[in-house]
Amino acid sequence: MKMSVMFITFNRKKELLRAVESCVKNRIEKMEIIIVDNHSEDGTQADAERLLMENKMPYKYYYASENLGISAGRNLAFSLCEGEYVFCLDDDAVIQTEDFFDRIYNKMTAVKDAIAAAVEIYEPETGCFLKGLVYEKKGVSYAHSYIGAAHILKREVFAGKKLYPEKLTFGSEEAYIAYRIWGMRKRMLYLDNVRVLHLPSKIARVYGNERKLNIIINNHIIRKLCYPKILSPILYLNFRTRLWRHKLLNDCSYEEVKKIIRGRYDKTEEDRMSIGAFLNMLRDVGVKWTL
Repeated sequence: MKMSVMFITFNRKKELLRAVESCVKNRIEKMEIIIVDNHSEDGTQADAERLLMENKMPYKYYYASENLGISAGRNLAFSLCEGEYVFCLDDDAVIQTEDFFDRIYNKMTAVKDAIAAAVEIYEPETGCFLKGLVYEKKGVSYAHSYIGAAHILKREVFAGKKLYPEKLTFGSEEAYIAYRIWGMRKRMLYLDNVRVLHLPSKIARVYGNERKLNIIINNHIIRKLCYPKILSPILYLNFRTRLWRHKLLNDCSYEEVKKIIRGRYDKTEEDRMSIGAFLNMLRDVGVKWTL
């Protein structure tokens, strides 16, 4: 199997069908669709399976007995994939570029050490490209991390271990993969020749300070799991500063925040990079993107 395309969905039937259809239109040989349904109640499964069967697309559909959240859902979906490469696409995104999967497969196999890649993501609603830090080395474009809406992973590199800490639920979980890649002293490609449109659904989406606090907490937890332990005091000061700067302690106390962290932090998920790997990251992307 060359390519697995995986989705996590929850009560977004219309959006999921649109996303799956965009994948089917760009299908390549030896490709499969994997869907983990977080207990949707809008008839998603019947319509999605009908679409896939009508197009004779190999697929696996897992209907969860409860909402697993994004991190646990992606972990499960990834475990079901059999492709050499796994493309993760949000259910409220669609592929825009023709020959999308051919381009991805050709680029990933052409670059010897390519184990992950970010793609170009455009959001028509805001008129913005969703893009983290992209930098060049020896004429090749790399990404510091990827935007969760669309990304590629080489399956064999990450197989046998959870992709994401499952207690994070949602927000910034992609940084966990990025730091693990830096820890391996590998790199993540940036593919600017393939584009995905992100069409954000208002269904099952969190906004405002709740979302902001969740992302800041998750970022802190992921750094605690992946950064060298000697940096712990710096991470603590940086975390407190971010909470203060965004005025997030007006709505809850720091004791409440610490309780959330204790509930989400799992020592078994530690995957710390070496000091050398951290310094390489710092050199290539700078302080702003590491702290």
